[in-house]
Amino acid sequence: MKKVSVYQENFTKGEIDPRLHASPSLSAYREGLEEAVNVWVTATGAVAKRYGIETLHTFPTDSDEWETKLIPFRNASGTDYLCAARAGEFLLFNLKEGASPTAIPCEVLTAQTLPFLNFAAYGDSLIFVENGLPPQQLKWTGGDNFSVETIAFSNIPTFEFSPNNSQPTTTLTPSARAGYVTLTTGTDVFQPTDVGKYVEALPTGRVKIYKYNNARSAAGFVEEEFFDTTAVPAGNWTLERGWEPLWGDGAFPATCAFHEDRLVLANFPRARTTFAYSIAGAPFDFSTGDGSIAFGGARTLSRDQSDAIRHAYSANSLYFFCANAEYVIDQSATLELGLAPIRHDSSRGCLAEIKPLEGEDGGLYFFQPEGRGISEFRYYFDRASYEARNFASHFGHMLNLPRAASLWKGDEHLSINILFYVDCTGDLFAITLKLEEKICACCRLEREHFSFAKVCAAGEKLYVLQRDYGDPLRKIYSIGHFEFERSLSDGEGYTPYESKITLLPVAGETPFLTEGISTTTTIIYCIDAEQLAVNGKTVYAGAAKSGRFIHTFPSGFASGGKVTISDGSQTHDWTICGVGREALVGGPNG
Repeated sequence: MKKVSVYQENFTKGEIDPRLHASPSLSAYREGLEEAVNVWVTATGAVAKRYGIETLHTFPTDSDEWETKLIPFRNASGTDYLCAARAGEFLLFNLKEGASPTAIPCEVLTAQTLPFLNFAAYGDSLIFVENGLPPQQLKWTGGDNFSVETIAFSNIPTFEFSPNNSQPTTTLTPSARAGYVTLTTGTDVFQPTDVGKYVEALPTGRVKIYKYNNARSAAGFVEEEFFDTTAVPAGNWTLERGWEPLWGDGAFPATCAFHEDRLVLANFPRARTTFAYSIAGAPFDFSTGDGSIAFGGARTLSRDQSDAIRHAYSANSLYFFCANAEYVIDQSATLELGLAPIRHDSSRGCLAEIKPLEGEDGGLYFFQPEGRGISEFRYYFDRASYEARNFASHFGHMLNLPRAASLWKGDEHLSINILFYVDCTGDLFAITLKLEEKICACCRLEREHFSFAKVCAAGEKLYVLQRDYGDPLRKIYSIGHFEFERSLSDGEGYTPYESKITLLPVAGETPFLTEGISTTTTIIYCIDAEQLAVNGKTVYAGAAKSGRFIHTFPSGFASGGKVTISDGSQTHDWTICGVGREALVGGPNG
């Protein structure tokens, strides 16, 4: 009989792409799995059976909830809520009390706006934006009470979508070279609609009009100082009337974030690469004031409108993830958003449906367009640059247009970052991530008769929006959460050993149990096992032990190719039992 050769001491690469199976020299091959179903990898590199799913809420039968958005929210009192944004309303679940959800009507939410709905938390409010949706504010008002309203903005920034310049045939006289000035003309020129427009003078001078006095007088703020205060001759100054509000009239921002106590809005239908920021401490007022650091403003990342801003993220600087590239408003040298340099050091592109997720040590994880990969974006001090690196190269077969994702930082039983995502087919995946220790393991999670639509970490638990296909004639959607105390065999229809891993093939080993030969050897992997029996024969009994056991079946073994593995009904956490290169993962608690 061939000798059994086992080299794997951990599974820190999880299930790897079949295209790498012919490359055993790769570290991913020696630390990976051919198949990993209903497990996730722990901080030590071992695999554990996934928790069972407990239902939190079931939607009315035959409702269509596929585009429901799950959003975490914590109010000022520290209470965690799960917000389910769905067509026509917000549902708020108090995760501490466990009571029925609070329904808040919102008629402007539609199935068309939900897929790309973007949000940002601010104090006791959640701000929601989407190109076809007037920005909404969902505000906590005490207890489990909330209100929702359309946000009323002040001093909406302007943008020159289509130049419309004129050179009046009269003089222009400023009252001062800088600061707030009054502009006076020799004949009637100004109109009430000129508020927000610009005056440009030669040789120098640029003013944004903030007040209409009369046809011959307007007040403004100087953005570029005048050469002097003498009258500017006709033909040497221009009134730029092409400037229009950045949003309104059915066209609204698609991205939002809070940064330095400011509301940042970006991706406007006619200015996809432009962002605007409010006055510090006044999130709905975008006045540019005197142009100082406390006031608001607007900037453009690129003139390439195809590189639309998809997400904004606030950290030590302001990050933007776009359709084709990543940008940083680098505030390491200055705190002023209007003057900080725009850095563009990475060109991977980001999916619009999934917000970047904060990982370890300030790294940001984001999904690339068309499911081409998952990258980490961070600042590298040794190279003084912002860069993105793809860490999904060894499990590319498990990336199929992700549509929802969330990063769960574990619980008292599982203290490691796990990135969960749902793809376009309704499959759910878990990536254990600790990149500094080279742990990056992707596993596939399944539930019998169910598919998944959304995933969201809120409070200490992980929530999923799922559809039950047990009855093909009915649509049954529900929200559930992973629960440590709930096993797969408890209400999910699985046997205690339904989780499975398959080790990668290695030359010179016995692949499977074979009936009728003199002896057959198999390897059994155990983690924290107090008792283990194979086909009724005790392999180990005693203090909780983790390790690898080699079991040899007696001559004439014949059991239809089946092996019964028992843990003696002990209450240890996990047991992993390998049979040849196949393995079943079991244990009473999952």
